[in-house]
Amino acid sequence: MAHYFIDKSMQKGGRVEIPDPLARHLGGSLRVRVGELLRLVCGDRWLTVRVEDVRRGMLAGVVQEDVALPSESVSITLAMGVPKGRKLDDVVRHAVELGVRRVIPVYTRRSVPVARERPVRDERLAAITLEAAQQSGRFLVPEVLGALSLEAFILQHRQTGGPGVVLWEGETGTPLAQVLRSAGPEMTVFVGPEGGLEREEVDALRSAGFRSASFGPFILRTETAALAAVAAAWTLMGPGNSA
Repeated sequence: MAHYFIDKSMQKGGRVEIPDPLARHLGGSLRVRVGELLRLVCGDRWLTVRVEDVRRGMLAGVVQEDVALPSESVSITLAMGVPKGRKLDDVVRHAVELGVRRVIPVYTRRSVPVARERPVRDERLAAITLEAAQQSGRFLVPEVLGALSLEAFILQHRQTGGPGVVLWEGETGTPLAQVLRSAGPEMTVFVGPEGGLEREEVDALRSAGFRSASFGPFILRTETAALAAVAAAWTLMGPGNSA
């Protein structure tokens, strides 16, 4: 069952009162009616709510069940060279569905000039992230950070630490699976934009603790590489899947 995220202020004891725009979406687009059950994420709680009132501007219900949210065992950060057009929108949507914890857009040397001149639309990406998290049944809404220069990203990574892997077509000795199998429950995966990363950029990431890795003999589109890497990370880093 799909569920929806609500603010803690919407829960008042054993009742939940949901205002627009979510109330309008539930009561209008989804035609939720009195007596139906909703699954709602409220902070660190998972609520089952029976709807008792649907009216203009408000949907209200009674909490039937209130349990602690389960935790996600794998934390994957996807850092991606800002691609052309709306590819980033699609990558964010599908990466959230695949379980990514956060997405960091990064301006690299081969990010096209148009991408640099048109700022990454934070509000749009936030809306896409919320929608994808609800649709896929996530228990948290992943972060999409504001776009950074590569230099700023590397500085941030040095401060926060943690393992990282950069996909690079120039790497021939280390397959991605090898890096992921040796990782713990956290990993940052860096994927370049169209045209890939320059050697100097890969070297800079290596100096910050990233390992360069290959996805195999084929050249993938940036959006394909990003999503395939996230899926591989979940498969190989999940509980009971380390070699």
